[in-house]
Amino acid sequence: MAVDMEGEKTDRVVLDSDGCSRELAIACSPPYPNALIVGPPNTARRTLAILLPRLKLPVVHWHVGSNIKRFPPDSGTLVIWNVERLNAAHQRWLLDARQPYSAAQIIAVAATDLFERVECGEFLDTLYYRLNVVLIRA
Repeated sequence: MAVDMEGEKTDRVVLDSDGCSRELAIACSPPYPNALIVGPPNTARRTLAILLPRLKLPVVHWHVGSNIKRFPPDSGTLVIWNVERLNAAHQRWLLDARQPYSAAQIIAVAATDLFERVECGEFLDTLYYRLNVVLIRA
C-alpha cells in the first residue's frame, strides 16, 4: 500500500515527476501499465520524453479534438493528449475499443485532475480507473 501526494493510502503507484526520472522509467516498464500524467502541458511533455524509450512500440499520439489516425494493434502505446476534453461518446469508444486490445498500453495526459470530472459525472469512472494505474503528477 502506497501513500499518494495528499497523504491518502492508495494501491496505485503515485509519482511526482520532479527529480525522479529513474522511478518514472521503471514504473512504465514491462508489464507496461496504463498511466495518467497530470500537469501543465510543457511539464507533461518533458515527463513523457523520459518515458518514451520505455514505452511499447509503436507509439501513437492522439490529441483530443483531432481524428485518430490509427489505434495501436495488439500491442503498442496510445498517448492521449488533453484526455480531460474527451466527450461522453469518445470516452465510451475508448473504453469499448480497449477491450480487445488488452496488450496495448495507454498513457493519458491531462492538464487538470480528472477525478473532479468523475465526481461530477462528466467522466466515466470505469475509464478513469483503467487509465489511472500509475498516476504521475508532472
